[in-house]
Amino acid sequence: MQTILGANGVIARELAGALRSHTDRIRLVSRNPKALEPSDETLAADVLDPRAVSDAVAGSDVAYLVVGLPYSAAVWEEQWPMVMRNVIDACKEHGTRLVFFDNVYAYGLVKGAMTEDTPYRPTSRKGTVRARIATMLEDEMRAGAIQAMIVRSADFYGPQATTAVTHATVFQRVAAGKAPQWIGNPRAAHSYTSRTPRTGPELVMPLFL
Repeated sequence: MQTILGANGVIARELAGALRSHTDRIRLVSRNPKALEPSDETLAADVLDPRAVSDAVAGSDVAYLVVGLPYSAAVWEEQWPMVMRNVIDACKEHGTRLVFFDNVYAYGLVKGAMTEDTPYRPTSRKGTVRARIATMLEDEMRAGAIQAMIVRSADFYGPQATTAVTHATVFQRVAAGKAPQWIGNPRAAHSYTSRTPRTGPELVMPLFL
C-alpha cells in the first residue's frame, strides 16, 4: 500500500501516476479526496488531527507527505510542525516508511550548487519553518526511529501546474499572444523542475531559464 497524504495537488496526481507501474494499491488522503483511477482507495482525513493521520497511514508500506498549506507564514508557523509531528508519529506507530516532498526555502541564499550537505540558513519566515520541520524528521531518522527521505525540488512547471509562477507569467501569457513577464533579474540562471508528457508522469532534469 502506497499512501499519498495531500492527494489533490499536481504533485500528488503525478506521483500516483508514477506509482501505478509498481502497485495497484494506492490510497489517496485529503479532506476531500478524489479517485484518479477506479482502483484507488480514498480516505478523508485532516492532517492536523493525529488520530486521523494514524488511521490514514495504517497498513501502508510507504507514505508520501505532499500536503500543501495556505501560502501564509502565520499558517505555516502554526500548522506545519503539527502536520510533521502527526505524520512522523503515525509512521513510527505503523512501521511505515516516509517520503517528504520539500522545497528549497530552508537553504536561504546559496552561492553555488545545493547539495545534501548544504546547511540550512533560512532568510524568511517560511524558510525557517521548512528548516524546522526538516530537522524534526532528520532527528528521528538519525535516532533510527523512522525510515524516511526528504526529496527537494526547485520551482516546477508542467501540465496542470497552474499555481506555478511560470504559469501566469510565461505560459498563460504566451498562449494568449502576449509577451511573457519575469520576476527579478531575467539574466540570472534559475532552476525549474519539469514534468514532460513524453516521459510519462515523472519529474525530470531541471530546466534553466
